[in-house]
Amino acid sequence: MLEELGFIYNEYGIKDAVFYFFYQLELWFKLRPFNQRKRAEREKRIEKLYSIISAFKNGIIEINGEKYIAQKLEPSNQSIIKLRMNSSDTKVFAQVILKQEYKSVIEIYNQFFFTPAKLIVDCGANIGLASIYFFQHFPNASFMAIEPFKENVAMIRLNFEGCGLFHYTILEGGVWNKDTDLFINREFRDREEWSIALSESGDGKIIKGYSLAKLIEKTAEAIDILKIDIEGAEVKLFESNDYAKRFLKKVKCVVIEIHDEFGIRNNIYELLKENGFFYYNTNELTIGIQRNYIY
Repeated sequence: MLEELGFIYNEYGIKDAVFYFFYQLELWFKLRPFNQRKRAEREKRIEKLYSIISAFKNGIIEINGEKYIAQKLEPSNQSIIKLRMNSSDTKVFAQVILKQEYKSVIEIYNQFFFTPAKLIVDCGANIGLASIYFFQHFPNASFMAIEPFKENVAMIRLNFEGCGLFHYTILEGGVWNKDTDLFINREFRDREEWSIALSESGDGKIIKGYSLAKLIEKTAEAIDILKIDIEGAEVKLFESNDYAKRFLKKVKCVVIEIHDEFGIRNNIYELLKENGFFYYNTNELTIGIQRNYIY
């Protein structure tokens, strides 16, 4: 920590260094922030400092005039993940790669299926890190990444190619219960790049909405892993059993981050059971395994 403090002091001055020091004290002693109303402002500031420190430790890559934090991907360190400065990308990297949020998915999948995953669909791909994590374990798989935010789509391409993941399709848009026009809602949660919600009403740029059932029905084979982290749009996918059945019947393993703001959790559980799945809850994930593919 002293090295980090010294760097912040030299580059950004005593105020940021003192702020960072006391923030770390709060973490060590599990103190609550003194002023809850300042939480969002403080978190934004600490996110910036973490981004700066990450760049300091890992170096900077410049591509087409844009600067990115370069994170080497262990164990080979030959793959480079790019993260945007002063963004939620560093949080996503910590969550998915460092803390291995999807480790339980790999373990449960391998427990029931004895051949490696060949086709993985990533709904709400953000900057592609979940797909890259799966790619580390299933290097021969093909990927479909679906992401509504244009800037995130550009990051997916950078990161896939930087990690040697070349068998992929990217759809710029959101998954929905029908093909339709959607609008970006930046009011969801912390409003950052990893919290992009969609709605059928709004103004501004139109985002293409893809029917998930239609996409999966078009695939020639079953989906080995279907990951769904779509900031509440799971409400649409699990609105009715008729619709859910259309895409679930071709899925071996489904991984859902359920957003409880929408009160849909119990309905999702029921629809999973009705469609032949048993499920596990691990951390923020619900992992369903389709019985028909293991018996």
